[in-house]
Amino acid sequence: MDDIPAHILDVMRSGAYDVEFVVWLAQSGAGYVPTSYDDLEFHVTASTKPVAYDDHGPLVDLSPRVLPPREPRPAQTCTHSRTPHLDASQPTPVNPKPNAAHSDREYF
Repeated sequence: MDDIPAHILDVMRSGAYDVEFVVWLAQSGAGYVPTSYDDLEFHVTASTKPVAYDDHGPLVDLSPRVLPPREPRPAQTCTHSRTPHLDASQPTPVNPKPNAAHSDREYF
């Protein structure tokens, strides 16, 4: 899990797989991506694990599971970030301490 890029982990957690994820999966060698229906059928029939089928293909176990809670990532605060000053009758709030640096290129 350490060598998986963060944006790929986000896609895996969301379950909404996109083309970029499938390309990464195929190039990484971490998963099996069949090249044809015949290739997939051969590997399924050669498998020693029991596989159940219906009219829509292999059945997937969707039973609920208890997953460990995920630790939220800290928000990225840049040097240009400011705390909103919503009440002019109060003192100006202290700006947050930056914990990330971004190049100017990302803003154009």
